[in-house]
Amino acid sequence: MGTFVVTGSASGIGAVSAAMLSEAGHRVIGVDLHDAEIEVDLGTVPGREHAVRRALEICGGTLDGVASVAGVGPHLRSPARSCPSTTSAPSAFSTVCARPLASSGAGHAVAISSNSASTVPLIDEERVRELARTAQEALPAEIVEMAPSIIAYATSKLTLAQWVRATAVTPRWAREGVVLNAIAMRPDGYPTAMSMPVRV
Repeated sequence: MGTFVVTGSASGIGAVSAAMLSEAGHRVIGVDLHDAEIEVDLGTVPGREHAVRRALEICGGTLDGVASVAGVGPHLRSPARSCPSTTSAPSAFSTVCARPLASSGAGHAVAISSNSASTVPLIDEERVRELARTAQEALPAEIVEMAPSIIAYATSKLTLAQWVRATAVTPRWAREGVVLNAIAMRPDGYPTAMSMPVRV
């Protein structure tokens, strides 16, 4: 049986994922604001650093999978809160866990994107590519000022998808045999698309 980290394990897709893995006999390290083995706010830098540090201590340096499910929806009144938990948390968590995932011999990491990334209008795709390259912590001020939360949410999800697409083929992942995917979810929780796993 393997060891898996699931962020957002206290509710929704994260809770279901954690339960299915546990029922299959795997060791699950849950991360969430509450009701989890590691209780932190992944929307903050200290929270992410603590979560990664504790997860690596618990797993002993070897992981079979990371499911970055934690995130925020488009219902937030503050669009500025979309980026840290939706984009920065999965990219930071997955990047630090790349080596433990490679150590298992067949590690997998998955992040939850959204169909909003390809259906919401007014997204500046050039800015998204810039955000994905720089792993910027927050959305630029002009996006926050002009965007209702749905646009900020979709921008964050598209940034995450672009980051996965660019990162999955790098030596740190593909050459080490670690598969990195993003799944686009509909509001009802069903997947609509998945980036293809790549091995080099």
